Amino acid sequence: MSQLQQANKSGKTKEEIRYENELVKRQYFDYLKESRGYSQNSIITYEGSILQWQDFSKDVDFRAFNKKRAVEFKDWLATRKGKRGVKWSGLSRQFLWIRFPSFGGFF
Repeated sequence: MSQLQQANKSGKTKEEIRYENELVKRQYFDYLKESRGYSQNSIITYEGSILQWQDFSKDVDFRAFNKKRAVEFKDWLATRKGKRGVKWSGLSRQFLWIRFPSFGGFF
């Protein structure tokens, strides 16, 4: 069973899942700004990390996030190439995407 099928047990369409994910992201960004007092630049960095996750997961429902998916995401980041076509080989780069905007606070 594919990850989309597993995450879509509720019978929602891909568009519905995308829409719900977008609502969750917007609520999270509002929370970061209003409750946590984060700057717009920090929120943009969080958004970039979440977009990396969405690229990796092919827009799977955020509720499908778990420890196994986090490890797969980390491994995916290790093989991903940057804007200049250079592989992101350093652990520090992976750490940036996984830790800086702590996914624990989002998922």
